[in-house]
Amino acid sequence: MKTTKELVTLHEIRGAIEGFYDPQIWHFVCINGLFENDELEIQWCFAKIGVKDEWKVFYAKAPGDALLPSLADIMPTARMYEGELRDLLDANFENSVKGMFIELDGLEAPLRIKR
Repeated sequence: MKTTKELVTLHEIRGAIEGFYDPQIWHFVCINGLFENDELEIQWCFAKIGVKDEWKVFYAKAPGDALLPSLADIMPTARMYEGELRDLLDANFENSVKGMFIELDGLEAPLRIKR
């Protein structure tokens, strides 16, 4: 599988994806998140349409309490992934709210693992 992974800062992510994303060429797949050593890594993943196993991943690293930019205005389905990561990792995306996937009285950020 051909995967191109590009590190960007949180300040660059909007411009990087706006300059890259053409919905006629790329399918926005998901946003992944990792938490390790008090740091978040957020990954925005795309698959090339009509091409087997070609992916582009933009990723940014940030402190665990950083305010993360929402890209739902560019890719509306991003809002679902931003909400999921808010519940599971306590990733603070702009305009995201807790409780989309885990009840408000449920486990707090169950995927934040301290190592």
